[in-house]
Amino acid sequence: MENIPQPHCISEKVWLVPCILNTDSNIFVPLFKPFNYNICFDSQFRNTWQTVEDKILQELVDKYGIKHWKIISKELNKSVYKGISIRNSKQCRERWINHVNPSLNKAKWTESEDVYILENQIQFGNKWSEIARGMNGRTENAVKNRWKCLANKAKKIFKNSPNSVAEYLKQKKEGNNSESKAPRSKSNQGFFPMVSFSDIGFSNFAERFRSVDVALRTPPVQDISPSSLLFFNS
Repeated sequence: MENIPQPHCISEKVWLVPCILNTDSNIFVPLFKPFNYNICFDSQFRNTWQTVEDKILQELVDKYGIKHWKIISKELNKSVYKGISIRNSKQCRERWINHVNPSLNKAKWTESEDVYILENQIQFGNKWSEIARGMNGRTENAVKNRWKCLANKAKKIFKNSPNSVAEYLKQKKEGNNSESKAPRSKSNQGFFPMVSFSDIGFSNFAERFRSVDVALRTPPVQDISPSSLLFFNS
């Protein structure tokens, strides 16, 4: 940190301080605050990763693996922040696990995943890392945040009932079962089209549909025209 320029007082209310460029927003963020000679990097900027950081983090993990976070953080700071210790090993690891890892599942949550989270939270408590192990590509933080979202929905639906989460889980299970047992729509079932005997003749009619395993549908009375009827003289 010895290579970082120190703040310089120009006047009572004007200071020159070293800054770091945020390439995403194209703004400079000060490293120091006036009257404070310790590194006091803006916490909001520290918690916001730049696109270039994620890209370099991916390259460094590909190079060093997922067990050398101290080396990765040092190389990242060297590449992005001119050697200033902005990112530590813990931050790099958490950023990789929760955001950068390409194997992460960021798809929309499914009903089966919601049921799994609710069931396991009721059984094991807030052991998010263990619950996340049973889910494909979902992180510990993602599982925890999803449970909070579901719990808030349950409280609204069941008006802050002590057993709102359990009741919400029961409702979801019953909803899934009712959907799976729902009868098929009749709109896709085939039916025999109405055909006029006078158009094709009775013998052709019988020959055409002899091998077809369908039931004839009697046409409505108003659809029957005189030419479609067979008359027999007594």
